[in-house]
Amino acid sequence: MTEKNSDVISIENIKKISQICINACSSSRILFEEKHATDYKDISQFKVHVYMSLVESIQILNNKGYFKEVKNLYSEVCEYIPESNKKLRNILLNEYEIADGATHLKSFPRHIQFVMTMQCNLNCIMCSEKHENVFATDKELDDLIAIMPYLQMLTLRGGEVFYDKRTGHVLDEAYKNDVRVTIVTNGLLFNEEIIKKILRTAGGIIFSIDSPFKETYEAIRNGAKFEDLIQNLKIFKKLRENEKKDVRLTLNMVVMRKNCGQIEDMLHFAKEYGFDSVVLAPVEGKVKGKNENFFEQNKDFDLIKKIDAKKDFYMKIADMLSIELINKLPGLTEKDDFENDYSGKSVKSSDCNKTASSLFCYAPFRQMFKPIGSYKPLCCCNDTETDINSDNARNSILECWNGKNMVSYREKMLRHNYKDCVEVCLSAKEDTFEGKKILLWEV
Repeated sequence: MTEKNSDVISIENIKKISQICINACSSSRILFEEKHATDYKDISQFKVHVYMSLVESIQILNNKGYFKEVKNLYSEVCEYIPESNKKLRNILLNEYEIADGATHLKSFPRHIQFVMTMQCNLNCIMCSEKHENVFATDKELDDLIAIMPYLQMLTLRGGEVFYDKRTGHVLDEAYKNDVRVTIVTNGLLFNEEIIKKILRTAGGIIFSIDSPFKETYEAIRNGAKFEDLIQNLKIFKKLRENEKKDVRLTLNMVVMRKNCGQIEDMLHFAKEYGFDSVVLAPVEGKVKGKNENFFEQNKDFDLIKKIDAKKDFYMKIADMLSIELINKLPGLTEKDDFENDYSGKSVKSSDCNKTASSLFCYAPFRQMFKPIGSYKPLCCCNDTETDINSDNARNSILECWNGKNMVSYREKMLRHNYKDCVEVCLSAKEDTFEGKKILLWEV
C-alpha cells in the first residue's frame, strides 16, 4: 500500500524517534534494528522503517510486561508525531492505555473483525450458524467507515461476505485509508470487478475449501458447485499475476472424517492455484453425518494418532511446494490423556497465571470482533456477558468498544483471571496466539 496522506515530518525528528526506540528497547534487552537515513534512497523510506520499528517495539514491550518503559516511550516520542497521522498516534495512545491499566479506552480499535451478514449461499455440514437474511446495519457501517483513519487491520466475514453488496464500498473506504484487509470467503460469489478491489486493498484472503475433489467438496459444502469454485480460482490467479499484487492467499481446510485422507492432495491443489499457505483446522461441534467430528464426538483415537503421525510428512510436502503449512490439528499421546488443544499439547488454565506483569491476552485492548447483534474481543471468546438485544450491541461499534463486555474482558486480563477463556486460547502457542499478535505498521 502507499501512504496517501503523508504526514510532514523532518529528518531530524525521524532520527529522534529512532533513537528513543533504540534506548527504550536496549534497556529492556529487546532487539531494535538500528538503521540510518543514509541506508535509504529518500526520507520517506527511512520514515516507514522507523514507524514500523516504533509500532512493533512498543507492542513487544507491552507484551513482555515492560509497562513503565512503554509509558516513558509514549511520553518521549509523541511530540515528534504529527497530529495529522491519526493512525500512528492512535496506536501509541492505545499501547499507553494498556500499560496504564485503563479499561475504558480513549483510543479506537486497531483491528476489527466485522461480520457483514449472516446470510450465506451455502449450507455446510459443519456450520451451526443460522443463515438468516440479516445484515449489518447502516449505523454499524457508518461507524466502521468513521474509524477507518485509525484502523490498521480489518477482517471481513459472514455468512458469506460477498452476499452483501455493500462489501465493495467498504473495500473502497479501506483503500482510501490504507487499512489492510483480510477477507474470509467461500470464493463462489466473485466477479472481476470485486476481485480487482480485493487485489487493490486486501492484505490477505482466506478461502474456505475443504476438499480438492468435486464429490467430497460438494458433500461438505451443500449448495456449492465445484466447477464454479475452480473457475473463480483461475480468474483470481490470472488477475493477481497480471496486477502483480502482493496479496496473501490462504486456503482453510476444515478437517473431518470425510476429508482427512485428502490433506496431501489439498497441498498440491493449493500450489496449483497459487495459494501461499494452508491451514488445517479441526472440525468443531456437531456435524451432519455419522462420526464426522472424530476429534470430539466418539473420539477415534486411532485415526487421530494416524493423522498426527503424518504431520512431518505433510510439512515436508508443503516445504517442497513452497507453501506455509499451519497445522492446528490436535495430536495424541495417551488415550487416557486427551486434553489436547489445537496446537497439540496439554495445558491447564492455572499455567497462565505465572507471569506477574505481562497480560495473558491483549486482544480486548487492541481489537474487537463485531458479529451482528453482539461484540467481544475475539471470535472464539465466550459471549456470556454480552447483552445481545441491547441497542449498543446491534448498532454502534464505538459504544461496543467500551461496552460492558469489552470492559469486563479488560478487567479480567488485568486481574489475571482467565477462568472464562476458552481452551483454544489457553492452550495456544504464543507465536500463533491471536491474543498477543503484533499488529504491524504497513503502508
